[in-house]
Amino acid sequence: HLRPWLPFCTDFAADVVKTKPVWVELMVAPEDKERVRFMPRVADADAADCPTGFLFLNNYQDKLQLPERTGVSVTLDTPGGRVTLPDPAALPGGLTLAEDEMLALPFGLHIGQAVLTQALAVPFCRLDNKDGATYVFRATRKNPAQYIFPAGTAVLPADGVTVSALPDGSLLVTAAPD
Repeated sequence: HLRPWLPFCTDFAADVVKTKPVWVELMVAPEDKERVRFMPRVADADAADCPTGFLFLNNYQDKLQLPERTGVSVTLDTPGGRVTLPDPAALPGGLTLAEDEMLALPFGLHIGQAVLTQALAVPFCRLDNKDGATYVFRATRKNPAQYIFPAGTAVLPADGVTVSALPDGSLLVTAAPD
């Protein structure tokens, strides 16, 4: 369970430490099989007043089999504004959280010169190269890999990638599964 998290903890540690945990009032007891386990981490508002942070979702509990969750959606009030993960315009009905799956969904993540408004994929690692950096994400097990960027962001076309506009003008980039 932890091996995929090692590159994330190394390459995105600086982004995570800028955030603070938001303690939800509804804590989940270890024996609870009904409620979704989640922990948001939110940064103070940045200069662009963009909601920034990570939503950690966990559908694993030691010595307990948790069922697949469907329709999962979390709305957060952050210093940069309200954010719903996943964006209901991009994934109506919420996401599916597979049995034993753990996710860290970013929002307001600065990647190079761009801001990733939110992703329905987990940052895996950052590969630095002479041209800057390449960001690698891993898809969730049950959802399309989706990335939302602010309107006006340049997105280069690629095989297996579709780009569409959401009602608010932001760009939805969807990667086809392998």
